[in-house]
Amino acid sequence: FTVRQALRTRTYWFMLFGVVSRVAATNAIIIHIFPILALEGLTDQTASFYVSAMFFLAIPLRFVMGVAGGKFSPRLILFVGMNAGALALFILRIQDGTWGVIVFVLAFAVVEGVSSANWIMLGDYFGRGRFASLMGFMSMFHNVGLFVSPIYAGRVRDNSGNYDEVFVTFIPLYLVSAVLFLLATRPTPPVLDR
Repeated sequence: FTVRQALRTRTYWFMLFGVVSRVAATNAIIIHIFPILALEGLTDQTASFYVSAMFFLAIPLRFVMGVAGGKFSPRLILFVGMNAGALALFILRIQDGTWGVIVFVLAFAVVEGVSSANWIMLGDYFGRGRFASLMGFMSMFHNVGLFVSPIYAGRVRDNSGNYDEVFVTFIPLYLVSAVLFLLATRPTPPVLDR
């Protein structure tokens, strides 16, 4: 695919908006993770332990999901991962205490782990020749999400004293991301001129 050909496919736009949704929700939660865990009653030391465990688990998960993305459908891996994100926030919203935090940490480690499947799918679907351009174009959009979502989360916290509205907003955002990735089927290769 050329960049122009890729931009003309629905698949590319499903992937782009799936990435924007994933990154916006995930980045805001990660930036606000310590205040979120403090509201769950965790001390700074305990919260640090859980956050470290989450990122430690994400290391082998990225590798495993990267390998799995080469053998299985990356869109299905992303679908499962985004549902894990929705589950993580849902559990944290309804379950107070240690068990809610543990489920949140495990599910959010999966969210972090599946991120490599995004880029595997992009290269696999559209080829590696224009990979950097196609990824760069996506980055222009998802960087807006990286910027806006943490500000939104902070504003909600400042106005309400909690993150309930953030969770209620981001759970559907993860679900939308999951559906968009599921819809991002392999595009028909372009016809080569001879």
